[in-house]
Amino acid sequence: MSQLVNEHTLRAAAQSALRDGKDNLRGGEKPKELKNEWKDCLDDVIKISDTLSTSLGPLGAEKILTDGKHVAVSNFAATILRKVRVTHPVAQLLIEMCESIDKELGEGSKTMVVLTGELVKGAKELLDQGFHPLTIAHSYIEASRKAVEFLDSIAVNEDPLDRGTLLRVIKTAMSQRLDDEDGDYFADIIAESLLGVVDQASAKYDVDLSNIKLLCLEGGAARDTQLVHGVVVEQPVVNGFMPKRIENARILLLSAKAPPEPEKFPNDDFINRIEIDDPKKMEEFRKEYDALLWRMVNKIESIGCNVLFHEMLGTHSIHERVQAYLGKRGILAARFVDEEDMKRLGRATGAKRVTAFWHMSEEDLGYAKIVEEREVFKPELTDPRIRWIFVDGCRDPRAMTLVVKGLKTSAANTKRTVEHALRSGSAFLRDPRIVYGGGAVEAVLSFRLKEWARGMEDRRQMAVMKFAEALLAIPLLLAKNCGMNSLDTMIALNNRYASGENWYGIDCLRRGLRNMEASSVREPLIIKRRVYESAAAAAMVMLRIDRMLKRKESRDREIPESVTKTEGYKQTVGKK
Repeated sequence: MSQLVNEHTLRAAAQSALRDGKDNLRGGEKPKELKNEWKDCLDDVIKISDTLSTSLGPLGAEKILTDGKHVAVSNFAATILRKVRVTHPVAQLLIEMCESIDKELGEGSKTMVVLTGELVKGAKELLDQGFHPLTIAHSYIEASRKAVEFLDSIAVNEDPLDRGTLLRVIKTAMSQRLDDEDGDYFADIIAESLLGVVDQASAKYDVDLSNIKLLCLEGGAARDTQLVHGVVVEQPVVNGFMPKRIENARILLLSAKAPPEPEKFPNDDFINRIEIDDPKKMEEFRKEYDALLWRMVNKIESIGCNVLFHEMLGTHSIHERVQAYLGKRGILAARFVDEEDMKRLGRATGAKRVTAFWHMSEEDLGYAKIVEEREVFKPELTDPRIRWIFVDGCRDPRAMTLVVKGLKTSAANTKRTVEHALRSGSAFLRDPRIVYGGGAVEAVLSFRLKEWARGMEDRRQMAVMKFAEALLAIPLLLAKNCGMNSLDTMIALNNRYASGENWYGIDCLRRGLRNMEASSVREPLIIKRRVYESAAAAAMVMLRIDRMLKRKESRDREIPESVTKTEGYKQTVGKK
């Protein structure tokens, strides 16, 4: 399976981490024996898993992260793990894997880490009984493949464009971080943004999340968050005499400084410095310079431009006189626009980024119905008010901007929650198969794996049973985190599934057992598949490593990574 490439990636990374130790062996130096080194590795993984296990579910605990100077509160797996001090380099691989899932799918990283920890706990018990690590590792991979096979058979196919199902998926992704009222509000605007940018012409309903710009603004309540059908530029109009609103905007994206006019300097034989030895010539120079600025404004106006966005090019900006002249001509302008916004404006409006000032033409212009400066936040009277430019009614209707608002202490977490929900929703649109949450899918797979394992006639059966027990630990942890008794929950689940009732899981908000098919908790199959495969692959790599060898410090000076990489510089047209 394609996701099982993670197994090979992790294995290669682990081998790379130990390569220097092997070099020492080849050199004839005998390393110090490290007794039960693999147990130290497994113990680190278990500690990481136990740290996150209490944060699992909508009622999971928050973690306070502090370095002695700063304090932050979070329950995001990637955020917590980035702050945790991990001693074993192999355990670091688990953190990198968690961040990969978080970035790609938005959800599932915490479950993956917890499941990996449960698999490692089971592996330690089997190792103490004399099992070979490879027997356990290969059995885990075999069990994960069978679990995915069962998963495909029980998944429910949904219409990817069904707004109701998409709302349930998004609300499930945000259930731990937002209450029901805020969750309904955010789910609605996130679903609207995803359905607005989805490529309905493609077979897989791909979503390019780069079309959705996410901004965070401290101040106001979370319910003040708004969805803009267009692009928001975090800059005000550059001059108070310019218009604040332009309808039927013809937009110019200028990514260049103004070079000398080609008809006056056809061979670029201009000079960068002028020496004036006569005071009378100073007035002539001023008049000629002023005329040049007017010609620049006339050039901009001649192609039909009424809105100008100027890219941030070092310290260069729009000259103050040019600002005044543009205002007289009724042209709205903004400066210091970053490169990503210029690209986004180009995609949304159809404008081409102009890098040769005097060669611009009407074909370079983009279009939007309205470009307007709006006040987005009213702080105390002693502070300057924040004004941004809104570009609405773009030529490409898939351009969206989410302006997330909230208190200073919560705005960043709210933004991160929205990011995760966007990724989770886009994953559902790509593969519109869902399973029921609340630990129900893990319970179903656990009992099916146990039935399958009973047909095995060798010791692999015990390893597969441990995999099934690790899956069942997910609903039991959900129950524990919401105040239920884990033992009573396990007995109740056993009774339900023994009597042939499926899809029973933990309703954390009601704090009881429930048929999750009747609930609104939905999770994309693609996320669950990735979680199970990644957890099995991570456990396999950690079981295959039995020792960490300290490498010998090299006397050769290593070349810094920054020297081996080069980054391009922005090319600008203008004075050399």
